[in-house]
Amino acid sequence: VAFRDTPLANGIKKNPIFSILSDEEIDALARECQPLSFKIGQVICKEGARDDSLYLIFSGRVRMAAAGQDGAEMSIATLAKGDHFGEQSLLTRSASAYTLRAAEDATVFRLKREAFERLLQSKPDLKSLFEQYIANLSIRNFLKRFTVFSALPANTLKTLLKHLKSESFAKGTPIFHEGDVADKFYVLSKGRVKVVKQQAGG
Repeated sequence: VAFRDTPLANGIKKNPIFSILSDEEIDALARECQPLSFKIGQVICKEGARDDSLYLIFSGRVRMAAAGQDGAEMSIATLAKGDHFGEQSLLTRSASAYTLRAAEDATVFRLKREAFERLLQSKPDLKSLFEQYIANLSIRNFLKRFTVFSALPANTLKTLLKHLKSESFAKGTPIFHEGDVADKFYVLSKGRVKVVKQQAGG
C-alpha cells in the first residue's frame, strides 16, 4: 500500500526541509512514523530530558517553552501542523533544550532515531538543511529568551534573523571605539565585553 497520497505524506511534502525527498522516499518516511495523540496541556517532551525522536505535527498546536533568566518558564513559540521538533537532540545527542506541550488536542507522528539516521545516510543533503534550521532556531530562541527582543512575536524575530550577521572577536580586540559612528547594533551571545570610557583630558 502506497503512503504517498495520504494526509501524512502530503504534509511531509509541504515541509521545506523534506521537499527535497522523492515520492518514494516520502513514502518510506511515512511508513516509519508512529502516530501519537496528546490532550491539551500534556507534555510531549521536557526540557533537560533525553528523547531520541523527531516529531512531525499532524494536527493541533504545540507550545515550545523554556526557562527564562529568572528560572520561570516562558513561551518561545507555538508550532502548528507541518512543523517539526526534536531534531536538535537527535543530531547533537543532547538533552532537549525546550519543553514541548500540547497547546490544544494534538496529533504528532514520531520518527525514532534509527529511522532518522537511516534517512540522513540515504540523503546527506537533508542533514545540512536540518543543521541550518537548528542554527536559525537557536539564534531566534536566544533572542526570545535573553535579549530586549523578547517581546517581539515569532514572525518578527524570523524577519530580524535575515538581517543578523555573526561576528567573532579575539580577546583584547576592540569591537568599536568611542567616537565611532554608531551604525550597528550588537547582541552578545557568548563571552564578555569590557566597556571603557575615556576620561576628559586622558
